[in-house]
Amino acid sequence: MRGPEDAVELRLFPLHTVLFPGMTLPLNVFEPRYLQLVDECTRDDEPFGVVLIREGPEVGGFAVPHDVGTTARIEVAEPGLLNRISLVSRGEQRFRITELHHDRPYLWADAELIEEPSGEASGELRERAGEQLRAFAQLRSYSPR
Repeated sequence: MRGPEDAVELRLFPLHTVLFPGMTLPLNVFEPRYLQLVDECTRDDEPFGVVLIREGPEVGGFAVPHDVGTTARIEVAEPGLLNRISLVSRGEQRFRITELHHDRPYLWADAELIEEPSGEASGELRERAGEQLRAFAQLRSYSPR
């Protein structure tokens, strides 16, 4: 069951790119609304949400995003020429949009964080895999005469 600690407010950066947890994402930010988003995330030390665009443009206008995305934390942000910022962000955790808002220059959402499976195999599964590996090793060493 999810609690209120799983509810977050995220500034959204819709892209034609899928970001996965642990993956790096370099961005060249130039639109004023996303420059504001980067400034706010840097100032508040908060992540933003990267969501794949379902329909609509990546530049200009509001895109319609998919419901699931990944939070991204800015690791490096360097000002560039002509009011641009080059940044590198890293995917952290998946989220699901519960409510989308259009009352800021950029999209933002109420979202809930998605708990990832631990990735650790159960003891029973490890034991079965070990048995299969030993059986395979015996078959490889078998040589009919």
